[in-house]
Amino acid sequence: IHFFTRVNRNTVKTKEDFITTRIKHPNFSGLQKDQDSGGYIPEWIVRQIRYDFNGERILAVENDISISQDPYLKFKFVTNDKGTLTVSATDTKSTIFLKSKEI
Repeated sequence: IHFFTRVNRNTVKTKEDFITTRIKHPNFSGLQKDQDSGGYIPEWIVRQIRYDFNGERILAVENDISISQDPYLKFKFVTNDKGTLTVSATDTKSTIFLKSKEI
């Protein structure tokens, strides 16, 4: 499963028992300087990523400033059931990015 996302787009793919997610997001840590103003760029990061399969949580990730721009997560998930995988990501502006995929 690959979920690839852009600040409101996720991409999810499933292949060989792995779920792969890419979330397109700048993830400003609050420590970068704006070259024009000299001030700091306000923090704007993906704070939480949740994975649910058929309504049941299979993974929840809490992020901090150490996560990269355009976070990419891959993990093994084995199931014999068919169903819906839902990935949701919430950033520090309380924007929720949501993507579902039948697997």
